[in-house]
Amino acid sequence: MNRLSRVVLLFSITLGALLAVAPAFARADPIGGVTVIPGSGTNLDPLRLRTSAGCPMQATAYYSIMRGHGFPPDGQTITSNTQAGLSHKTGFDVYVALAMQDYANANRTTLEGRYDITVYCIDHVTQKNYGEFTGSLKFASPTTYEALGAAM
Repeated sequence: MNRLSRVVLLFSITLGALLAVAPAFARADPIGGVTVIPGSGTNLDPLRLRTSAGCPMQATAYYSIMRGHGFPPDGQTITSNTQAGLSHKTGFDVYVALAMQDYANANRTTLEGRYDITVYCIDHVTQKNYGEFTGSLKFASPTTYEALGAAM
């Protein structure tokens, strides 16, 4: 075994050991829900989300992700990092950037089944998560959805 091979092997072992003891990314606790507005509609309707409460005082921004059939494994960003309308005292509106059909087209998929929504209250610089609002909607067909449970 030559010297370069030994250095690479030692580096790999050291890196593996460090990763094993590194703290895992901690998700913040859910702090409430989101209402989907309108509660039922079509793949072309503009969506708005309403949080059930304000973000914790440490949060300086928020963003939202949707997970479901045909979307990226880490979720589809539907509202990018913004401070617009953020409230620490009461629920606030979160505007979804595009219609659902636009996200389906971008991901080359058909809308179907359940989509879970998470609004993250964050520090706009560090991205530290201080809490999450969650809700869901379901596409019964590729063109019609209905919010589920408390999100209705």
